[in-house]
Amino acid sequence: MVPPPTNTGSPCAHCRHTEFLPLTCPKCLAHFCSTHAPPSNHACSASLSPPPPPSGQVDSPSLTSLLPDRDRHARLAAPEPPSPHAAALRSRQQAALAKFKTKAAASRSSSTTSSPARGPTTTAAPPPKPINPALALSRLKHRAAPLDPRHATRQGDVPLGERRFFSVRVGGSEADEGREVWAAKSISGGKALDLAADLLHVSNRNHLTTDPAQRLSLALSHPPDDALPPLSRIDLAQPLAAQVPDGACVVLLRGQVWA
Repeated sequence: MVPPPTNTGSPCAHCRHTEFLPLTCPKCLAHFCSTHAPPSNHACSASLSPPPPPSGQVDSPSLTSLLPDRDRHARLAAPEPPSPHAAALRSRQQAALAKFKTKAAASRSSSTTSSPARGPTTTAAPPPKPINPALALSRLKHRAAPLDPRHATRQGDVPLGERRFFSVRVGGSEADEGREVWAAKSISGGKALDLAADLLHVSNRNHLTTDPAQRLSLALSHPPDDALPPLSRIDLAQPLAAQVPDGACVVLLRGQVWA
């Protein structure tokens, strides 16, 4: 068996009543019951002021030591006098800065008096960079519209690999900005001429007249740096794809006399 507890409580120092949970007075450190535990209920004779701490021990901080220092900002606002070494270094730095400013002002004044006044200079604009042919052809394919209006309502009837992409414009006195188009590789030059005339709103009287001044013709335009002549005739009886490469410029001409 477990022996009974030997601690059966402590008598109250005031009424001598045994208290199983005695309370200790924080002033006189005596044990009291719950009724006489407050110092006012047992006429506590201990001093209200705590005893001084023993020598060599530091007392716990008081409430006033936890408050902010009211003189802190005043001490920070009043700078400490510089040391002699710091004062001498500051003086040398100021002298060097003044000397540098004097030399810079003299250099600016001498350059202003020695060089004559110059007017605004104009620089020539750099020449435009040549466009990458592959990039230009890719843009042309993206923007091109069908030369034959029937293909506009039947998307995909001509596969992409069976299309020829080029630009067409009117030459001579009827020159305009031209159009970016595509045509089926199977059409002839004559069919391309008829479609180009309709697209560019040019009167086509080739089937009504034999007058060379009234007849229309198609030509392939070559760039200025090419060794070929500026214009070469497109045979209307031959397939267009055999004469016009992708990215070319086709010109619709009236009254052109070919050798």
